[in-house]
Amino acid sequence: MLSALGAAGVPVQLHGEGTSTWPALQEAVRLGLDTRIGLEDTLLLPDGRPADDNAALVTAARALRA
Repeated sequence: MLSALGAAGVPVQLHGEGTSTWPALQEAVRLGLDTRIGLEDTLLLPDGRPADDNAALVTAARALRA
C-alpha cells in the first residue's frame, strides 16, 4: 500500500500509537517517510522508560535517524 501511494505521488506520513509508535517510526525512518511523535502517541521512550515531555520523545526519535 505504501509503495502504491508513493508511486501515485501521494505524500505519506507513517504514524503509530501506543505499542506501535516506535516500530512505525523506525519503519518511517527506514523508508524515508514523514512521521510524527508526541505524548498523544505514546508516553514511553523506546527503552520503556516514561518520557518527561514531548521534547524527550522528539530527541529519541531523532536519534533513530543517526
